[in-house]
Amino acid sequence: MKKHYILCSTAMVLFLFCFGLFSTPANAGLIGDEIFASGDDWLTPVSAIIGAGPEFTWPSFAQTPHQFDFADSTLSIIGEYSAWSGHGDFIFSGFDDTILGFSVASNTGYSGTIVDNFSLTESSITLDMSSGSCRGGVLVFDIATTTVPEPSTMILLGFGLLCIVVAKRKKFRNNR
Repeated sequence: MKKHYILCSTAMVLFLFCFGLFSTPANAGLIGDEIFASGDDWLTPVSAIIGAGPEFTWPSFAQTPHQFDFADSTLSIIGEYSAWSGHGDFIFSGFDDTILGFSVASNTGYSGTIVDNFSLTESSITLDMSSGSCRGGVLVFDIATTTVPEPSTMILLGFGLLCIVVAKRKKFRNNR
């Protein structure tokens, strides 16, 4: 019984050591996600990693373009005075986390379809840019996400459960 305990303890310590060396930390929130933008040639760049500062600008040739700034759980659109029409949907996709919700948190200066008509899937957000205007301001959307567990986390959980089952089974056999 004592040999079994020492062997099981050694295996668990070795597994945890290897798990710590080869696993990557879970990314909670959107920071660090590489996302892609599509829907308009003037929306640049095509892909960006969410971090400090605006990830996308539109239109790219304007002196004061609208800036799309993703943060940990928000999308802020910052703009100067402008009006637009006929641009269709802007689609942001490729999020690592599952998107559960998307809603307007605050709005100072924006009007039109961008405020009223948006949609989401588990990995993308679509903004309707067919018509609208900005009187200089900021439009902030809240993004609710859930982190998808990493495979190494699931392996560790499974290994722990397996060790518990084996220990209980051995204890049950020894008590007979």
